[in-house]
Amino acid sequence: MATKNCVIVGTGDMAHGLAHMFSCNSSYSSYNMVVTSPKVNDGLNGSTFHGTTVTLRSFDEAIASADILILAIPGSAMTNFFRDNLDRINKDAVIVDVSNSMKKGENAFDAYSKVYMQNSGAELKEGGNVNMRVVKAFYDCGAVYLLAQKSTCKTPVSTNICGTDLDAISVVADLAKAMGFTSRIVPLSSHSSQISHQNSLGNEWVRATLVIGVVFVLTEVYCIIRYHHIKGYPGHRYPLNVNQKAIGWTASAGFALSLMAGTIARIIHAVSGKGKTLSPTLVRYLEIRKHLGILSLFFTVWHSLMSMLLLNASYFSDFFLDKTKPSKMSWRGELSLFFATTGFMLLTTTGICSLPSVSREMTKKQWAFVFGPLVWLGFLCAMAHIWVIGMDGWEGTTGMPGVTLMSSLIPFVAIALKLIQMVLSIGQ
Repeated sequence: MATKNCVIVGTGDMAHGLAHMFSCNSSYSSYNMVVTSPKVNDGLNGSTFHGTTVTLRSFDEAIASADILILAIPGSAMTNFFRDNLDRINKDAVIVDVSNSMKKGENAFDAYSKVYMQNSGAELKEGGNVNMRVVKAFYDCGAVYLLAQKSTCKTPVSTNICGTDLDAISVVADLAKAMGFTSRIVPLSSHSSQISHQNSLGNEWVRATLVIGVVFVLTEVYCIIRYHHIKGYPGHRYPLNVNQKAIGWTASAGFALSLMAGTIARIIHAVSGKGKTLSPTLVRYLEIRKHLGILSLFFTVWHSLMSMLLLNASYFSDFFLDKTKPSKMSWRGELSLFFATTGFMLLTTTGICSLPSVSREMTKKQWAFVFGPLVWLGFLCAMAHIWVIGMDGWEGTTGMPGVTLMSSLIPFVAIALKLIQMVLSIGQ
């Protein structure tokens, strides 16, 4: 097989990441990869690029000899690049666009079409493009992530590929494989949605953050009114003492909301049969349950750190035998913190198991155990920690129920739904 000249245009982080991937995976491939930019002069010609096996090549020489041209440049620079260099590019070369701009025209497809038609004097119909060997690939891989890859990594990096020329797509898929990528060919019509996805925070994360944010604001308002307005706490007790109550309340509500999604879906299937179509609202709710759980774990860690800083008889008098001087803990203090630490470790374990690098290695049985009995046990331990603290104060002495009672309301609903689901599942 003849060696193909692969040229990366650009010397930024993405160019570095792609060169690094080539160095890690293509020592014996049939590709000759170089990096170039207008700033690479004859004095730099042949020098190595950031310690990789890829070398720098003078711009004019590299462009003219490229069989595959990877444009690791901003989308805003595409039109100028083609305007200045289109005549020098090999007409059979495959052009790979790795940019992620959301702006119209700032991609290789539109920029190539625009310049090509300007040069030929023809007109391009709205939404159309010329028959070109332009392919979109590697745009869904972060430069930092690529640079973190090593030759010892067993899991390949994935990328989606799309374009109008099937032969060009095949050429890029072969190159991606040689560089250590696994590729999936997607329709060109999905191009805009793919770019939109790369430039978004993720709809699921946004929705989950809004839900947790609303819960947090409501719990903060309740705690401020109860402790500062009614009980008369001085302002200096807000940052840690009062705030940690609202944070812990948010964590318990978040975990309950995360667990309720799947429980509600199972109840519907148990009552109506597994063929029952779930409502769009419930489907969107199910989509954010993992994100709610991770955000709740964040609030749990936050609450735990604040509580540890306040762990003395002045703040938690019921936790200690002697409330006036340092002493050993009471049974109530030890029992509450036993449930707190046990629940914390179990919920942290489920959080770790939700990481893609861990979850994709889990079997169906392991998945069912971790996100079934284990997560529910951790949740119940966390709630037991709250119930032990507030066991004799739920009646409320200020006209407003205590936080330990209020923070148990949504979890009580989650537990009740789980018990209903378990009863309905008996015998199925």
